[in-house]
Amino acid sequence: MENPIREESTQTVKSEKKSFWLNYFLQSILFIFFASGIYVVGYSQGKDSLSFSDTTILYENDKDRVLDFSLFWKTWDILEEKYVDSQDLHAQKIMYGAIEGMLESTNDPYTTFFDPEENKEFEEDISGEFDGIGAELEMRNDFLTIVAPLSQSPAEKAGMRPGDVIIAVSGQDIIGETLTSSVSKIRGPKGTEVVLTIVREGLGETLDIKIIRDTINVESVALEIQEEIAIIEIRQFGEKTMGEFRKIIKEIEASQVKKIILDLRNNPGGYLDVAIDMSNMFLAPDSVIVIEEDGKKQRRETVSRRVPETDFLTSLPTVLLINKGSASASEIFTGALQYHRDDIVVVGEKSFGKGSVQELVSLPQNTSIKITVARWLTPAGEQIDTKGIEPQIKIEMTEEDYKEKRDPQLEKALEIIREK
Repeated sequence: MENPIREESTQTVKSEKKSFWLNYFLQSILFIFFASGIYVVGYSQGKDSLSFSDTTILYENDKDRVLDFSLFWKTWDILEEKYVDSQDLHAQKIMYGAIEGMLESTNDPYTTFFDPEENKEFEEDISGEFDGIGAELEMRNDFLTIVAPLSQSPAEKAGMRPGDVIIAVSGQDIIGETLTSSVSKIRGPKGTEVVLTIVREGLGETLDIKIIRDTINVESVALEIQEEIAIIEIRQFGEKTMGEFRKIIKEIEASQVKKIILDLRNNPGGYLDVAIDMSNMFLAPDSVIVIEEDGKKQRRETVSRRVPETDFLTSLPTVLLINKGSASASEIFTGALQYHRDDIVVVGEKSFGKGSVQELVSLPQNTSIKITVARWLTPAGEQIDTKGIEPQIKIEMTEEDYKEKRDPQLEKALEIIREK
């Protein structure tokens, strides 16, 4: 959640399939680890014993991509020889920093490196239980932005909203810092306090929000039944989502429910495969759910398959609720249902606009990288990255609505579904 990747986190989307073109990235990463390993061996034996070719060619058939690694090693030597606190330098941290810099050069906020500690935090996030404020965070326009506070989380209870921009953490300016660095300042053990200074659209001044960190237990799905209407809140597309959703479907099938409201507001996304599995339950077979486009502009369509036990869902009148905290896997799910189901109405605000697919790749030494492996398009072939999905009926939440705890978006959804 507060972790920069939630393949889940964070929001964040993981493809479990190994793509053939991912090898391209892996070769580059593994080469850097190999080269760094050579240096560490030499470092322990003394700088003068280090032997390494001045110029190493990674792509000999592409003159624009010849890499001269002598620059790297000379910089490292100068750092060791001349830096005022050279005795405090840590070779492992320098190597991690070099890898982080390599990935940051892509200018893709979703392509990142995780050192062992960050990797552990990520695994905790995916498990659905961790200590923190309970919010999905991403870099947008170089500013740390709240994608969505999680339902019932400390962040939500303190008043954080989708789109809030965090500029300081407990008085420490974080403008210009990386996502990983900023997140490390926000995370913390249960019971501790953090103060986030934010900029919010519509406010003329900054706002300090005090949050007491807690253990976050993320429940993926919640159900409320009003007469013959099932209101299903889908909070994420995580590891437990499908199991929890199947239990709810059994409750719905055994009840008198005839209509459904699917509430995806503040759902920051999750696993691509989970979004696809859930889409299968609401679509007729062979409907295009998502189109993935790789770096070579080659496209691959994922189509729906029949799920016999949920056939009844494909014919129930449905309203979808989204807002600017609905991102990634939420947008894939919404885009598929909006395109194929004429009986579905989408209500709320324009979604976040995250149109890329990430894969988590494990690396040696308990590290990993999250890497963007494709961009996804709606069944209509539209790229929604930074654009989002527009609802058919737009209902904005006002400051007064938040203060009075009114929910005009849900009220409109109930009005529409009752007329169906």
